Amino acid sequence: MNNPFIFSSQPTAPLSLEHAKYMTVQTLRQNGRLTRTTIADITNYSASKLTKLTTELISEEIIVEVTEGGYTGGRRAKELFFNPSFGYFVAVVISVNKLEIAIVDFSETIRSRQMLLLQPSMLPADVLNQITTKITTRLNRLNIPIERVYGVGVTLPGAVNRTDGILYDTAVLPGWGGFQIGSFFREIFPYAIVKIERDTHAMAFAELRRGQGKLHNNFIYVHIGQTISAGLIIDGNIYYGANGRAGDIGNLSIDDDGNIIKLYELPSQTDSSQTDMNYLEDLSIAAQEGNDDAKAFIEAIALKVGQALSALVTLIDPEIILLGGLAQQWGHVFLASIRRHILKLSQSSSTQHLQVDIAPLGNEATVTGIVALTAEQVFVAQQ
Repeated sequence: MNNPFIFSSQPTAPLSLEHAKYMTVQTLRQNGRLTRTTIADITNYSASKLTKLTTELISEEIIVEVTEGGYTGGRRAKELFFNPSFGYFVAVVISVNKLEIAIVDFSETIRSRQMLLLQPSMLPADVLNQITTKITTRLNRLNIPIERVYGVGVTLPGAVNRTDGILYDTAVLPGWGGFQIGSFFREIFPYAIVKIERDTHAMAFAELRRGQGKLHNNFIYVHIGQTISAGLIIDGNIYYGANGRAGDIGNLSIDDDGNIIKLYELPSQTDSSQTDMNYLEDLSIAAQEGNDDAKAFIEAIALKVGQALSALVTLIDPEIILLGGLAQQWGHVFLASIRRHILKLSQSSSTQHLQVDIAPLGNEATVTGIVALTAEQVFVAQQ
């Protein structure tokens, strides 16, 4: 492979591109597969300039032609997207009680995926050592050298300081607050961009780039699990707030840790050996079977979420609210209840055209989002 960007003696990412090439590849990252005509329309480059740019990017093996496009003028329009083998990304999703590791190629297609249980008693360094061991083993099996990993994206279930990528103290991951996660991965993957992000920010970004959010520049993504948190998209960008804490809506209406479990008594027939998460996932089945305790529990959560969202709706005036996590299992009854509470508690002018829907990407949102966020930083424009 004739890759002009690989150097054995120094980190390769970010990769520097002439400005017009940079704009071309960023257009593809932000929009997915596109024809040359569409890229020219977006960038305002002439057809001849765009042809020259894409020809050079193809010769550098950064992008390739794909043929799944529609027809234009009787001929099949060739779309362009990233060469899958140009480089790779690693996605690490750290949740309350489990880990997910994915190896993703340059076209953002998952090549390998692995789920692991996370024991709350494990120290951060031990968890990260286990993660990197699993990653390097998978990379070796796929014959991917470390220097071809251009990005490592890590998500965490809590607010992350935007300046240094360090997780703030959080009850859901005790002992992780202040730990130098970014520095840890930079030592293992010296050729890569390392991106540390709050999970709900990654989920919201996934919906913006690949989901229903593509049609909206202002929306709220809400993830419902053991805690409740939100990702805010304003004017087509993640809104972080001053320090990265924007989206902590659980603390507005749930309890001191944003934890929905502690507020209510669990149905008596729930096996105490089940984890909290298993219990929450079983609620939808119990509610559908007519269990009054389960239905009351879900309705109580819908009220709390509706209360928190009504304040945000009045404040930022979103076009749509997307509900992820357990909202998918709890279904349309839960969705309808949240809609009802928001409409009742918000200003009518803010809800006149507001949509509230289940987020379409589902469980894929976290990996999709962190890869997209990391991939956008791989290239920089030459000054």
